[in-house]
Amino acid sequence: VPAEARALILGADSAEILTADESANQLKFWSSNPQSIPSIAGPASQIPGHLVDLSAVDRSILRSENERRAVAEHLAKKFRISFEDTLHYVNQAMVVSKEVNLDPTLILAVMATESSLNPRAESRAGAQGLMQVRTHVHHDKFEPYGGPLAAFIPEANIRVGALILKACIARAGSLEDGLKSYLGAPSAASGVGTYTHKVFLEREELRNVARRLGGSV
Repeated sequence: VPAEARALILGADSAEILTADESANQLKFWSSNPQSIPSIAGPASQIPGHLVDLSAVDRSILRSENERRAVAEHLAKKFRISFEDTLHYVNQAMVVSKEVNLDPTLILAVMATESSLNPRAESRAGAQGLMQVRTHVHHDKFEPYGGPLAAFIPEANIRVGALILKACIARAGSLEDGLKSYLGAPSAASGVGTYTHKVFLEREELRNVARRLGGSV
């Protein structure tokens, strides 16, 4: 497996710089074998857990298959994409949430708000993929996956995005300020209609769907 011999720690100080050929080979490998993309738990564990707002942490939601399927069906209808795709994203969010110790519905809410669950989404500012990671800023974090183009591989994008989100929350001191930092606008306003408000509404909507239709108590 090309990247496993490299490093699982994603960071500018520790990541090995790959040649163009090595990056191309890794990108090709991970694109063909997304299920083998390594966990990001190692880098996430380096972020002090006591600094993360507890409201961003909830491992009690989406634990059952019924909950996950209910949320996937809801997202498929809302964004008019296939149930197979949304179920895959929900399952990936669940896996990654355990790796970074964040609420899976928070990860999904950021994905929904940022890209409407479009893995090929790209903003004018250069933010890419499901979680709209700015690859020109975080290119080092995609090195183990073959470089910035890996931002369009959902499994890689969700992991890198969730890692950045956790770091932002820890650094900012609260979930709301962490979301503003993730947006790249730490001084952004709060309140109705703002980015953070949209994420919070999306998260609560997903949690309600899971509880109501998924049988969560």
